[in-house]
Amino acid sequence: MPTTPTKPLPPVEDKDKGKDKDKGKDKDKGKDKGKDKGKDKDKGKDKDKDKGKGKDKGKDDDYTVRPPPPPQVTAASASAGGNLHDIPDFVMRTMGMDAEQISTVLSLIGGPEQSNVQWWLGADGQSVYGYCEDIGDGRGVTLGLAGFVTKYDEVKEIMKEYGVDMKDVGNPKDCKKHDSSCPFCRWVKARGNDPRWIAAQWKQYSKEYMEPVMKYIPKQFASNALIKGLLLDTSMNSGIGSEGNAWGMDKIAKEARGNTPLEWVNSFCDIRYDHFAHGNPESSRKGRLETWRRLARDGKWDMRGVNPCKYAFCYGKDLGVWCKGC
Repeated sequence: MPTTPTKPLPPVEDKDKGKDKDKGKDKDKGKDKGKDKGKDKDKGKDKDKDKGKGKDKGKDDDYTVRPPPPPQVTAASASAGGNLHDIPDFVMRTMGMDAEQISTVLSLIGGPEQSNVQWWLGADGQSVYGYCEDIGDGRGVTLGLAGFVTKYDEVKEIMKEYGVDMKDVGNPKDCKKHDSSCPFCRWVKARGNDPRWIAAQWKQYSKEYMEPVMKYIPKQFASNALIKGLLLDTSMNSGIGSEGNAWGMDKIAKEARGNTPLEWVNSFCDIRYDHFAHGNPESSRKGRLETWRRLARDGKWDMRGVNPCKYAFCYGKDLGVWCKGC
């Protein structure tokens, strides 16, 4: 998808913080009025809490908000092994890649898309799954893991998978440009760490981008992680299908030729350069493609042991320049 810089989002307001503070105040007041009075008061509180537990249990289970991943984790450490950011098993099965390989690919895509190789964090340093903003590109509100937009049905599909009707969440048309304080975006941001909301986004990401990508991998390179990453990056930036001179991933993959992985990657990148999606200046074309050309020259076909800061393009004069998380 065409890249459009985004403004930092305001941090999600912690509503429970004020409640905890008020509870402390009430407790202190009880102490001042006398021990016996305070005991009676505490008993009443405990009784009220027990009454509310059964009523609120289902609600809490549905909208659990958990702390975001530690910000000190870097893209290099996230790609060093393990599954630090809980990439779903079904995504790894779909791509035929493990968590390290997928995390590296997403970091490299995050460079040109958000100038941030820490793909799991939004521009405000909080969970990417809670990102929500009208970036002014004419496609409505952009949100979440893959920059889903409300102009198309993808956001409705995510809402449906999550179990809500979009009309009950808020109207994205009420969101002003570069303002994430509208009711719709507040709803999204509040669920940035909700496991069900996260799972719904991964399912749509896989359905819309990853599954189609796997259909266009040349048979002779079916297990090549670098080529899978290149096609995923292309589908995210240029889409799957073509429109006029702006070719999508499908047509570029069909036209690319090469007997070796290196020949095929260079052919693919040459064709993609001539048929980039609208909104990509020449510097962006060269920089984004150089990421994958350099990886291929360095023989990083399995996408293991790759430091994203060495290869990601973030609108600087060289790869790795201006990348957040490096």
